[in-house]
Amino acid sequence: ILSYIFAQVISFDINATLLAVAKARNRGRRRVSFVQADTRSDPWWQASAAQDAEVLFVDGSHNYEDVQRDLDRGLKHLPLLRWVVVDDYGALQSVAQVVEELLSLGVFFHCEPFGRRSGEAIPLARDGVR
Repeated sequence: ILSYIFAQVISFDINATLLAVAKARNRGRRRVSFVQADTRSDPWWQASAAQDAEVLFVDGSHNYEDVQRDLDRGLKHLPLLRWVVVDDYGALQSVAQVVEELLSLGVFFHCEPFGRRSGEAIPLARDGVR
């Protein structure tokens, strides 16, 4: 769906099989690029399509350090970045912790949960707001 909203979408995945599945599901969409990379160690931000990225969708490893690293690298290396989507912000404590820390530092200024299960409380919700 992001390819209908943004001029260029780039998908990184360490798993060649999953990347091939994503590519097949997006057949015919010219604004989507697919790159096999390990975001934990590869300089994914150097991919040519990444330099034009206005949105970063983080949905890799969900442990705290990996989420923090992916966001830090995107914020540092993507010059046109305007939006960040973090999968499972509303469902996983480790992901929510990174997002809440960036909110408290003023790096992020507006966040809505994405990935919350029906009826499940949002972890680390501020002021009891859900």
